[in-house]
Amino acid sequence: MLNRANNGNLQDDPHISVQRSAASIDPVQVFMRWKWLILLGVLLGVGAGYMYWVKLPKEYTALAVVQVTSPYSSDSIPLERIEAVNLKSRADEAIVIRSSRVLTMAVEKGNFSRFPELSGLTNQQIVYWLQDKSRLTIEPASKDVTTTIIRINFTCGNPSLATDAIRYIVEGYNEFLGTEYENVGAEIVQTVGKARQEIDDKYAELARKYQAFREDSNLMWVGEEGRDPFAENLDKAVKEMGTLELQSKKLLGTISSAEEALKAGRAPEGIILMLQSEAGITLESEKQAQGNLLAAEGRADTLRETKLIPLQIKEQQLREAGYGENHPAILGVRQEIKLYEVLISRASEAERAKKQEVADELAENEQKIFTPAQRVQMMINGLKERVSTLQVQYQELEKFRLANEAQSKQLQTSVTQNRLFQDQIESTKTLLQGITNSLDRLTLVKETGDTGKRTMKELDLVEAYQSGPFIERFLGLGGAAGGGAFAILGFLLSLADRRFRNADEIVAELQCPIWGQVPMMDFQDPKYKNALNQKMDKALMSHHYPKSSIAEAFRGVRTSLFFGNRTGELKTIQVTSSSPGDGKSTLAANIAISISQSGKRVLLVDCDFRRPRVAKIFAINGMPGLSDVVNGDAELMDVIQASPVPGLSLLPSGTKVPNPAELLVSEAYANALAVLREKFDYVIVDTPPILAVSDATTIAARVDGVICAVRLRSNDRYLSIRSIRAMRAVNANILGVVLIGVSGSNAYGYGYGYGYGYGYGYGGYRYAGNYGGYYDVDDEGANRSEMKTKRLPTQ
Repeated sequence: MLNRANNGNLQDDPHISVQRSAASIDPVQVFMRWKWLILLGVLLGVGAGYMYWVKLPKEYTALAVVQVTSPYSSDSIPLERIEAVNLKSRADEAIVIRSSRVLTMAVEKGNFSRFPELSGLTNQQIVYWLQDKSRLTIEPASKDVTTTIIRINFTCGNPSLATDAIRYIVEGYNEFLGTEYENVGAEIVQTVGKARQEIDDKYAELARKYQAFREDSNLMWVGEEGRDPFAENLDKAVKEMGTLELQSKKLLGTISSAEEALKAGRAPEGIILMLQSEAGITLESEKQAQGNLLAAEGRADTLRETKLIPLQIKEQQLREAGYGENHPAILGVRQEIKLYEVLISRASEAERAKKQEVADELAENEQKIFTPAQRVQMMINGLKERVSTLQVQYQELEKFRLANEAQSKQLQTSVTQNRLFQDQIESTKTLLQGITNSLDRLTLVKETGDTGKRTMKELDLVEAYQSGPFIERFLGLGGAAGGGAFAILGFLLSLADRRFRNADEIVAELQCPIWGQVPMMDFQDPKYKNALNQKMDKALMSHHYPKSSIAEAFRGVRTSLFFGNRTGELKTIQVTSSSPGDGKSTLAANIAISISQSGKRVLLVDCDFRRPRVAKIFAINGMPGLSDVVNGDAELMDVIQASPVPGLSLLPSGTKVPNPAELLVSEAYANALAVLREKFDYVIVDTPPILAVSDATTIAARVDGVICAVRLRSNDRYLSIRSIRAMRAVNANILGVVLIGVSGSNAYGYGYGYGYGYGYGYGGYRYAGNYGGYYDVDDEGANRSEMKTKRLPTQ
């Protein structure tokens, strides 16, 4: 038997989804299917929109465009309080125009009670009516916040009332500007003058406080600049300490180089030359070398002349400038004087000690002659003395730096406060100058007669025009709403529909290839009135009308079968369906005819023992038949009948039996199928529907392949899935499905073989007739079917 591997893993999966998701529905298909429903929704929506529009009153809008200007610009007065008095935003203007005061002026000017809408109302009630935001709208003419142009709109159902309302509102606003702002100019001048006096007083107070600060501060004043003398001393000390440290390191490097050269045993003469070059020491004779040891003799005089005396002169100048004994400037100079007095004293002591030492050495070594090595050592000793002197000076400067740093920190608060005073005085002076200039300009404007009144210029006044409601808008919105609602309804109906609508859904849900698509049959068509054999059923299109499109569709199923049977193992083919009325008997008969027309020996076997159809379709005697052979009452080859179709033989179901299920599982039935398989090229087995009884699944286990008929619009999705699941449960080799009753909108192309399908889609073919319940009670006590289905032309 044919290997059933082509079922893949699908036969092992008992869980096949029967639910339709929203993602599986194509919106285009939904639209095409429910287009008339959607069109109905559009028409109903348009009608509803029209009925609503008819009931709405007409609206008329009058428009005024005005410009409000001020004699003062926003940059003429540099104070926020003055800008708040003088300049208003356009949002403020809208509030003013809508105010009760302005609208009261408008009502007093216009006789609004003459209009029927306002007759009998008091002036205050008319004001409230005008204030309604749905009628009166005020907005800037542009999004620019500096714009001075305002649009005023008034909308109501009376065009004359709208025109009068907008006209008198503009006049009332103009009158309001004239009365409200008569004295604005004088108020602004008074306000600016008051502000100037306040700033002037503030400036005087700042000047007084600054003067007191200067008197109490310990800063050294150079004009308006307050200096910190301790910070200046600190800078000088740091620079001097850097110079001393650099000299000390340089001498220490020279000493280290000379000592390393001596240890290395280098020639003393070369070391002397190096010392002469780097340290500036010359030793032309012993006395000259000894004299160079006293090179520091003049350092005390140098410090006295270059440092001490200038500081003493500076101290005298500060005293003459009026600085007190405890002023930081005097104290700073004194600290410097004390520092250099200490340095001079120590330098003098060092000079005296060195003179005595040299004198003693000269006296002792007057006649002694020094070797080059001794001369080098004398030069190194002299450099070390110089380093010692520099280190002493560095230590004294460090003490001086720390003392000035501590005192300078105490004066930093005064320096910062002085800077703040100067900034405040400068900004106050600038503001005072600006206000003074503005006050001069305002005074000039007042003297010329301009009181500062803001003015309104009417730029445009549009008579009332119809502003709604527009029928196009309501018809469009109604049609869109109705169409959208009915489109959603169609989508929900498609989502809830459990029927197959096209081949793609069948492939996705059943996981089976499409082997063909048979169009709907309409035997009212005149071209189907002349059948070849009037006794045979007209549904045998492959025989009666072999050139018709329907016969071509059945030949497409035959081609798919031949394509799938290239190995020649498919010989016994079962044709069944999910439920009665799907057209499986018609499909089996036409497939058998199509195969026989190709020159093959074909046998059509009716295995539906409960409700046989083959004998009726071909108008032959149904007894004896297969049941008689299985029961042993007849020979197999004796009950096979020839048909009017060349090459096609028929095996009717035979005598009805009370136990058809037992016959199908018997060994005799299996043997009969085996014999028929050897005698014929193809054996087409017509069986009961899968879900009606268990006969179809029993037979499926004994045949080479199964073809399922699916009526596209009548078959229930859930029933089809149950059928495929039942077949796979018995390891049936499901070759494919054939769609019955395909209309032109559901057909799609044709192709050969597994998964491609073959067939043409033609609409308009219907087969009229009655089709009752699948099983009726028979005389022999056959089982009664509990399944009731729609009546269709053939099973």
